[in-house]
Amino acid sequence: MKRESLLSLRTSREVLTSLDMTRIRQHAPTMLKKMRFLIARGTKEVAPHPNEIALAVELEKERRQFKRRLQVVERSIGKVLGFRRKLAATEEKNHRIMDLRLRLQRQYWKETSPLASGPDHSSTSTRTEELHQAQNRWRVQSRKAR
Repeated sequence: MKRESLLSLRTSREVLTSLDMTRIRQHAPTMLKKMRFLIARGTKEVAPHPNEIALAVELEKERRQFKRRLQVVERSIGKVLGFRRKLAATEEKNHRIMDLRLRLQRQYWKETSPLASGPDHSSTSTRTEELHQAQNRWRVQSRKAR
């Protein structure tokens, strides 16, 4: 039988510790390092002025901040619109329920009212007047019966 060798195993010499990794790792070049490199090469006129660099950094920071604020405003506008839609749906539902209740009440009073043969009871002012008249008639009749 042929013996298989494990080629993927690493020995302790091949494994790097975290300390070794930090020594090997190269950091991304910053603007300061680039400027030092340009100054060392003798091309000082190409390198931007430190105030210009600070201004560019400040402007970039301001742009990012403005973008974040716009996103916050858009999110809050979306929430407000969502709440308005929900409120409008609730109001519409309540209006439909009230219309149904009024129709059912009118239908009930048309069927049970002693004044059903009289004029239309759709308006509330005439309805209340007719109810008062009916109550007064009942009172008069009950007084005569005594």
